[in-house]
Amino acid sequence: MEELTMPLTRRDFLALASAGATLALWPRLPAFAASDDTRLLVVLLRGGLDALHALPPIGDPHYARLRGALAVADAVALDQGFALHPALAFVRELYGRRQALPVLAIARPTADARTSRRRTAWRAAAALAPRCRAAG
Repeated sequence: MEELTMPLTRRDFLALASAGATLALWPRLPAFAASDDTRLLVVLLRGGLDALHALPPIGDPHYARLRGALAVADAVALDQGFALHPALAFVRELYGRRQALPVLAIARPTADARTSRRRTAWRAAAALAPRCRAAG
């Protein structure tokens, strides 16, 4: 008998896992919606998504020339010269209601500029007080 296999990409796995988690929480979702509690959601993306692709600086005169074929042509305009990738168009409404605020290129001012160390600090929410100094 022939064995049937289906290749599962990382993207497919994440989509299925998200759908499964949503279904598991479905009966409890109304309880989450009733909350007046304000939350800060920070999403740290590691690899795969270029910030200049998600939030292209369409106000920058050099953007299209320097990005070439990677430049996002049909971006959804925000303000301050930035836009959203078309796949993130739903964020525009949240932004207009002041419920979402994209922030690019943030980092803690540390003497140790190694990316891995900064990621560790962000993930752990740990203070690196002895290593912190004013930026500039």
